[in-house]
Amino acid sequence: MSIVVCALLELRGLWSMQERSFSGLALALLGCALATFAYGAWRREHLLQGMVPPRVRATWIAFVAVTSALTGVMGCVALVLASA
Repeated sequence: MSIVVCALLELRGLWSMQERSFSGLALALLGCALATFAYGAWRREHLLQGMVPPRVRATWIAFVAVTSALTGVMGCVALVLASA
């Protein structure tokens, strides 16, 4: 849930500064967060039924982490460009 909130805050900040060029990365982060949330809900249902669902791959976790880091960097770059 915190990744969803961060993505929405990043989108709001970028759109308020008219930095639409960086918004794609924030949208990618939002997509990653929603997919991770959906996977968690799917996994929870399987666990409640007594089945063991397959685990998430480490590559997915790394992708979400890198997308989060890039979104934060792009937010900082957008702030520097807006103040210049």
